[in-house]
Amino acid sequence: MRACATCKEKKSVSNFSWRNKSKGLLQSHCKVCIKEKNKVQYENNKEKRVAYQTEWKKENPDKVSRYNRTYRENNLDRVKAWVKDWDTRNKGRRTAITNRYRAAKLNATPSWLTDEHKKSILTVYVKASEKGYHVDHIVPLQGKNVCGLHVPWNLQIMSPSNNCRKGNRFD
Repeated sequence: MRACATCKEKKSVSNFSWRNKSKGLLQSHCKVCIKEKNKVQYENNKEKRVAYQTEWKKENPDKVSRYNRTYRENNLDRVKAWVKDWDTRNKGRRTAITNRYRAAKLNATPSWLTDEHKKSILTVYVKASEKGYHVDHIVPLQGKNVCGLHVPWNLQIMSPSNNCRKGNRFD
């Protein structure tokens, strides 16, 4: 048993040692002190580490994509559990986000929509997903003769079979 150079207690010290800059000696430290030192260094360098990781991801999108794909393939059950958990915490939001993205892509969401309108759109999607129904645009976003907007008064909840039967038509 040797004394730890940090806490000065006599305990079994680890094999890890580092040179004391002032004394030029190798000093042994206990595992508790090493963990504490590493924890402090980890917290002190958090911003630097995050900045480095962000920069690396920008420079290596192919490696990030390959890693993510491999992870999903190797941890299918874990990913499915995460998605299911996210869905339960955010009821109907996945459908709303997907459709909101599609609508924004088509420039069908007007800029003059208020937050109240956006909340009512989300409410429609939540209600539909809870019942297992689809949300349909009364006037289609990409119709042959007319194009509608992604607004609350252009949405209706329909059964999946009726929605597929209606398709992209406006009667």
